[in-house]
Amino acid sequence: MSADGYVDHIRSARKRKSVLKIKVLSIRSGDINAPIFIFEGKTDIGPYEAWIKRIDEDLSYKGLPAEGKAQVLEFRESIRDENLGPVYFFVDHDFDGLREYRPSSNIYCLDSYSYENYLVTNVVLESILNDEFECSVEPESIHSAQSLYSKVSASFCDAMKEANLRFFVAAKYDLKRGRVDNRINQFVSVFIDFVAKKYDSDRLNQLVPLLDEYSQDEFSSAEEFFLNICDPMKNHRGKYIFSFFLCWLDLLADARKAGTYPFLASASIKYNRAAMSPRSLAGRSKIPTGLSDFILSIRGACAA
Repeated sequence: MSADGYVDHIRSARKRKSVLKIKVLSIRSGDINAPIFIFEGKTDIGPYEAWIKRIDEDLSYKGLPAEGKAQVLEFRESIRDENLGPVYFFVDHDFDGLREYRPSSNIYCLDSYSYENYLVTNVVLESILNDEFECSVEPESIHSAQSLYSKVSASFCDAMKEANLRFFVAAKYDLKRGRVDNRINQFVSVFIDFVAKKYDSDRLNQLVPLLDEYSQDEFSSAEEFFLNICDPMKNHRGKYIFSFFLCWLDLLADARKAGTYPFLASASIKYNRAAMSPRSLAGRSKIPTGLSDFILSIRGACAA
């Protein structure tokens, strides 16, 4: 087996549903009653913990990261008839929702593409402007910065439309992807007041490789649905939107220090991108639609 083949084999093994079952049974051996919350990946745990604490600060649970959405959904289906105690699942909506699986009371599916989409709103930006950017006594600067962000984020969504459409078509027809380039600077250049697209069709096929390409008829059918998606900042690929947001905040911090547009005055702020973690931003964002009801229903079930 080649080195690449061995690495792929190890990655595939990690994603088997049996791996999750072993972890759940290990937790159960030490605590038979605590709810187990299974998330898509390690990075989901922070923002969800922040949201859950805001909903019910006393709820105790064991958080368990999976190796992606497919593993979560397949594992959930495989244990439907088993008694593993209270186990709950949290997944992103992406472009494919729950796929072919049925909804149930033990799974929460975001109404946005992913948790990242909730961390890049004007609500979150206002909190950053008030705190890290020291604009609490400058409402005009806050309003100008928010208006600029609305304009630039629209520019970003337009520049990334073809990339998101390719992801959408792949999801609609269950086309397997190669390794996707998650670096936003491969797709666009971000400026303080606009976003410039850097890729053409050939380059896009390299950045988002598909093992099987779609036909023109499949593309046209999918495009019709895709163009009806409202609010791209909520429903397009969250990883790219989050990366764009952080890049733009860096530029905004430079403008604040210099006192240039959209700010009315300079300030010696100590802005640090590292502090803009998903957990931190989730504490500033709105709680995702339906999550409060889901968590409170778990609380009720635990109390019964």
